[in-house]
Amino acid sequence: MKKMILLLFFSLGLLTSGFGQLSGPYYIGAAGTAPGGTDPHYATLKAACDDVMLLGVGGNITFFITSDLTEANNVALAVNTNSYSITFKPYTGVTPTVTYTQSADNAGTSGAFLIGQNNTSGAPLVSTHNITIDGSNTPAGTTRDLTFISSSGINAYPFRIRGDNDNITIKNCVMTAGLATIAYGIWVNPHLITSTNYVPDNITIENCSITVQLATTGTPIHINYSTANTLPMENTLIKNNDLFARHRGVFLKGLTNVATIEGNNIEVNQTTTGYMSAAIEGSTIYSLGTTYIIGNNFKKNFTSNTAAGSYGIRTIVASGGGSYKIYNNTFTNYSAPYSEGKTIEVIGIRCGNTVEAYNNTFVMNNISATTGTLYRAIWVAAGTPAIQNNIIITEEDDFPNYCIYGLPGTCDYNNLYKTGTLNAHIGYSGGNRTTLADWQSATSKDAHSVSKSIIFVSASDLHLSGAS
Repeated sequence: MKKMILLLFFSLGLLTSGFGQLSGPYYIGAAGTAPGGTDPHYATLKAACDDVMLLGVGGNITFFITSDLTEANNVALAVNTNSYSITFKPYTGVTPTVTYTQSADNAGTSGAFLIGQNNTSGAPLVSTHNITIDGSNTPAGTTRDLTFISSSGINAYPFRIRGDNDNITIKNCVMTAGLATIAYGIWVNPHLITSTNYVPDNITIENCSITVQLATTGTPIHINYSTANTLPMENTLIKNNDLFARHRGVFLKGLTNVATIEGNNIEVNQTTTGYMSAAIEGSTIYSLGTTYIIGNNFKKNFTSNTAAGSYGIRTIVASGGGSYKIYNNTFTNYSAPYSEGKTIEVIGIRCGNTVEAYNNTFVMNNISATTGTLYRAIWVAAGTPAIQNNIIITEEDDFPNYCIYGLPGTCDYNNLYKTGTLNAHIGYSGGNRTTLADWQSATSKDAHSVSKSIIFVSASDLHLSGAS
C-alpha cells in the first residue's frame, strides 16, 4: 500500500510539474485593446516577462502588443525555454511605442530590457534561448511598426543580451536611446565567470532603425564582453539596419568568429573632440574568425575633433584579429573641422589585419580640415591587404591626401582618381606617388588599373550613371 501511495504522489508530481506553464498567444496592452475589445492578459512587458519567469515555458509563446506601453520598471527575461520559442510583436494593425521610464539604474545588471539575467542584485545568468522581438504587425512582415524609447534613467539600453543566449532575433523595430546617460542601443554581452564561458550564438539584428546620438560614446550595436570570453561567438548577423551613431555604428569586442554586417546604412556624427570614432570597429575578433562587411552605405562620417593625438574617424577599423572581407560598400560624406597642425585622422578603411577590399566605391570629398590631417581612403597600417576592383576618388587638394597609403599585397583593376593637382596623390609608398604611373612604377601594383573621372547618380548615391 505504501508503495502504491508513493507511486500515486510521484505520478501526480509529474502531471502537475508543468501546471500553469505558459504556451500559446497572449496579449499585452491597455484595457479593452485585445481582440473583441477584451482586456489583455498583461498591462506591461514587465508583467508578462515576470509571469514567464514565475510559471515557466510549456510551449511556443507569442505576446501580441495591442497598445502603447509605459514601462515604469525595467524588463528582464531569464528563463529556460525548454527548446520552445518566445516572440514579442505588435498585434495586427497596431503600431505601438514602448517607453521605458525607470529613473534609476537597476539594482543588478543594467538594461531596460535584459535577456539572460534578472535585473535584481546578485541574480544568476540563465540561458535564455529562442527569443524574437519582431516589430512588424503582420505575419512574416518587414514593416517597422514597433518603437522602443529609453526616455529616462541610467544605462537603460533598449536591449541587452547577456550571457549564453542563443537564437535571439531583433528585427523590424525602431529604437532610440534618448538620454546622454544611455550609450548603447543593443548590447550583446558575452561573459566569463570562473573559466566558464557564457556566450550568445546566432544573434540576428535585422531591419531596425537604431539611434544613439546623445551619449558621447553612443553606439547602436555594441558587442562587448564584461569579462573577456575565451569561447568565440558564432554566427552574428547585422543586416539591413539604419544606424545613427554618435561614436560607433557597430563595435565588435566579443570574440566573434563569423560575423556578417550587410546592407546597412550607417551615419556617424561625433560632435565632441578627443574621440576616435568609427562606423564599424573590430577590437577583439577570434583569431580564425572572419568578419564580412558587405553592401553597406557609409553615408555620414563626421568628426569634430580639434585635439592633438590619434582622434578623428575611421569608417572601418579592420583590426582585432581574424580576417575581413570588405565587399561592395560605398564611402562618402566626410567632415572634419579646420584645426591647423593637429593630427586628425579621416580614414575610409584602416587595415590592421588580413583584409580583402573588393568592389567598393570611395568618394573622399573636400573637407574643412587642413595640414596635419591624415586623409586616406585605404590605409595599409599592417599586413598586405588585397585591394581589387575598387573606385577610389579624392576631391581634396588643400593638404596631402591619398587613395591608398602604404604598400598593399595584391592590388589591381582599380580606378584611382584625383581631382586635385597640388596636394592630392594616388598613393604613398616610400614617398608621395602623385599619378597612377608614379604609383605603378614605385609599387609594381595596379598594372591593369585606370585613373578616370566617374559620374554618379548623386553625391549621396554612388551608383554609376551615364557613360560611367
